[in-house]
Amino acid sequence: MKWTAAYVGSVLLVNAMFLLLPPFTVAGVTMTWGSFVVGGTFILRDYAQREIGHRVLWATIAGTVVTAIMSPQLAFASGAAFLFSELLDWGVFSRYPGSFRARVVASSLVGAPADSIVFTILAGFFSWGTVAVMVASKLVALVFVARRAS
Repeated sequence: MKWTAAYVGSVLLVNAMFLLLPPFTVAGVTMTWGSFVVGGTFILRDYAQREIGHRVLWATIAGTVVTAIMSPQLAFASGAAFLFSELLDWGVFSRYPGSFRARVVASSLVGAPADSIVFTILAGFFSWGTVAVMVASKLVALVFVARRAS
């Protein structure tokens, strides 16, 4: 259950970063520190699904419930974005043929942009620049893990 624990922990860490570290603006683009590290969460979700199967959706719910203790508004934005993107990610990962690596890549390419768009809209700081930073973070994590995934 190490991957599942790491996944839930990453959800909490990223949400705490969004909550505790103030947003900043660079070249007119509002960003948060969580935007730079959220990418690992999606990859950890795939590892957790490999570890516990479709019960990984319960891990997503657990992360959202704990986030609600920190901030109901953030939990709503995070939970809705995770639910939407994780269902997309889960569907692609579960049905995509091929190796674990191929499934991680395919599911991340679908889930990462969906999460970034939904989260930034619901959290109140949507801009295409912010979405681009978040998606780039997720793709950097994807490249790092996909090179090592078996």
